[in-house]
Amino acid sequence: MTDKLAKTDDTALLKAAIDQGATPEALEKLLTLHERIADRKAAMEFAQKLAEFQADCPPIPKTSTARITTKSGIQYGYKYAELDTIANTVRPKLHGLGFSYSWDSAEDKGQLSVTCILRHVNGHREQSSFSCPTDSAAPVTGAQ
Repeated sequence: MTDKLAKTDDTALLKAAIDQGATPEALEKLLTLHERIADRKAAMEFAQKLAEFQADCPPIPKTSTARITTKSGIQYGYKYAELDTIANTVRPKLHGLGFSYSWDSAEDKGQLSVTCILRHVNGHREQSSFSCPTDSAAPVTGAQ
């Protein structure tokens, strides 16, 4: 449904209710119901598009290597994908399905909190957060 059609439907629905003598309370209930239905449709579309993305997302290459030496001198390593590699891999698929994302972060008392917000063009959004210490005596930081 296009935005113009949705606005027309909203206006027609309200006009019909007013023409039939609906009270302000009834109009408020009608609008609340309409908003709940629209939110549910947006959440369902979000879920469907996210499932499409997950089915079509290409593998993300792990092109970087971390090399760690512990306090006891033991060395180990692992491969990982850098954030820009992840973003460049998923961005075209996400945007093609109407998704966008943004990051928010805050630091307080030695804790870093990071939130990723995934939005869809229909207005629905989901977010996920994590927190970790910013100072660590370990060979890798809490964020790593």
